[in-house]
Amino acid sequence: MINDQTILETLRHDGGFTLFVKAAEDSGVADILNGDDTLTIFAPEDAAFVKLPDSALDLLESDPALARELLLFHIGEGTVLSENAVETAIFRTLQGGELALSVAKSIFYVELTPVKRPDIVAANGVIHAIGTVLIPETIRDQLLEEKGGAA
Repeated sequence: MINDQTILETLRHDGGFTLFVKAAEDSGVADILNGDDTLTIFAPEDAAFVKLPDSALDLLESDPALARELLLFHIGEGTVLSENAVETAIFRTLQGGELALSVAKSIFYVELTPVKRPDIVAANGVIHAIGTVLIPETIRDQLLEEKGGAA
């Protein structure tokens, strides 16, 4: 089946990516996901975001630049389908980082995280649903070590 919806529209229609979609809209990444460039996205499902510490979620919501960097770490140019994945490969992200892709026993992985639902095709690329938020080293300390002070 051919999907004429953009990546953003497909994510929104799916219903399992509401937190990713909101962050994309708030950070300006939605324009990229609605654009004409062909992209591959490793999209964390809502359950993945819920696993983050509350302080990290609050920070992502209050800091659009930080959210943008995090989301762009999940997106790259071109189309990578699981059926074409090789044993190991490097995926360059729009954030500037790299993700390790691999296949083992017919399971597609990104950074040792199994892809839960691969190859969700959109008009401008492909989505791979994952159960973990991938955090680039550039913001890991800021995002995960922010501790809430006394209330």
